[in-house]
Amino acid sequence: GIVARRKGWAIEGTRVRVEKHMSESPRRVGRLVVRFEMPGGLPAESHATLEETARTCPVAQSIHPDIDLEVQFRWA
Repeated sequence: GIVARRKGWAIEGTRVRVEKHMSESPRRVGRLVVRFEMPGGLPAESHATLEETARTCPVAQSIHPDIDLEVQFRWA
C-alpha cells in the first residue's frame, strides 16, 4: 500500500487470500501460499514493482526460513 500510494497507483479492491499447508513431522506450518487478486486499471509498469515489494516486505521477511512462502499475483 505504501509504494502504491507513493506512485499514485489505486489498489482499492485488491483481495488477498492465504492458504496454510501443514507439515506432518513435526506438525507445524510448512508452506504458505499468498494470492493477490489485483484490480484492473493499474499500469503495466506497476506489476513488477508491486510484486517485488510484496516479496521483500518486512512481513514476508519475518516468516521463518523453514516455511516455504509462495506469493502469486493475478492481474485483472
